[in-house]
Amino acid sequence: MPNRALIRTLAGALTALALSGALSGCKKTANAGPYLCTDKDYAAYIRQSSDFTEDEGDRLVRVKTETPIEKAFFDKPYNADWLASVAHSSILDTIAYIETTGARVYKSGAVSKQSATPMASARKMPGDIDREWQKAVSGTGGPSCGILTGLYLVPNTRDNIPSLRGRGAIVVREDTTRWTLVHEFMHHNFKTQAAVIDGYDDEKSRKAWMSLTDQVTTLKRIKPSAISDADYVKRLSGLFQQLIDVVDTTVIQYQMEEIAVEGLLQDKYETGELTYVSRGAYANASRYIDQKKKDVEDLYATLTNTYDEINRLALTNATKDNGLMDEWHKNQRYPEMRDHRLDQMHDAIAKRKKFEFNGHGNGTSLGFAAQLPDDAPETAIAPCADAEALDAAIAAISSTMRAPRAGE
Repeated sequence: MPNRALIRTLAGALTALALSGALSGCKKTANAGPYLCTDKDYAAYIRQSSDFTEDEGDRLVRVKTETPIEKAFFDKPYNADWLASVAHSSILDTIAYIETTGARVYKSGAVSKQSATPMASARKMPGDIDREWQKAVSGTGGPSCGILTGLYLVPNTRDNIPSLRGRGAIVVREDTTRWTLVHEFMHHNFKTQAAVIDGYDDEKSRKAWMSLTDQVTTLKRIKPSAISDADYVKRLSGLFQQLIDVVDTTVIQYQMEEIAVEGLLQDKYETGELTYVSRGAYANASRYIDQKKKDVEDLYATLTNTYDEINRLALTNATKDNGLMDEWHKNQRYPEMRDHRLDQMHDAIAKRKKFEFNGHGNGTSLGFAAQLPDDAPETAIAPCADAEALDAAIAAISSTMRAPRAGE
């Protein structure tokens, strides 16, 4: 007889994935939960806002080389000329240059009246962009954050957002630092090259998630009397195989892109190829990279739990001719996909930690970070609304696949 207890652990609903890039400040009080800020964090954030004025920097140099495309961590292509052009420029010139690359830069209110406002020259947000910002601030586009300092929105034609038709949008708080601005610009850089070189389509990815939502929800609603246990497990297994393909694409575009951005900016800072950015933001990037490493590991642990349960269902209910062993064999590609991505991530982080940075006499970047005063924000840069929404989506579909079937 089929093991109904195991079958009851599957099915449910998938939450929508918020595909946007965001930066928040402060730290988590635990391994999970919202970002929270202490008075010391706010004080450090306010101090960093006055590290550089809006016009402090070298003259903008528009770099143009014959082969501008280079590879960052995880073999992600980016336009090195774009980054080199703003490497030593002021905030004013950085904003002006970004707006020549297919994105507009908007501003949101400062965190504190005591802050300096180096981003005051950015555009005022139109209503549709402001709505997206408010979603991120309120946590509907991702988890609730202590300080949301920046947001990147990809160009698209969805959701009735006219301001994103044909161009991306970067939103920064008036009192955030140039590191945040350049970080968001790198999301735009990576996403642009992913579309041109790899054919990545953010809107297509969103639709894939929505399709999975609909299919899993439909499967959940089918009563046991209307579908055999073997067919149910086959369909569930097929949805899992779709899921791991979508995850394999989006984890590189979101979760691991955060590590790629911060690691690349650290590399450039350490070699003197990125200046006029906050020293604290550079150091805190190491802490953030370590945090994202754990997030990615947790994400795959969640998927692995779902993989294990589907395998158990297939093996428990398999007969000689019902095809469930075929499903079991199909799912064996998941561990290889998972291990490949995790190995990529671990290798990238290992390279970061080995980089000897002696510009300030502090050894590695992690050593430099460890010497910051206690009142420095632990994660001055902590992208949240995009990659962490992917965390939530994966957790949701895994929960979905463990929820009771209709009528059981």
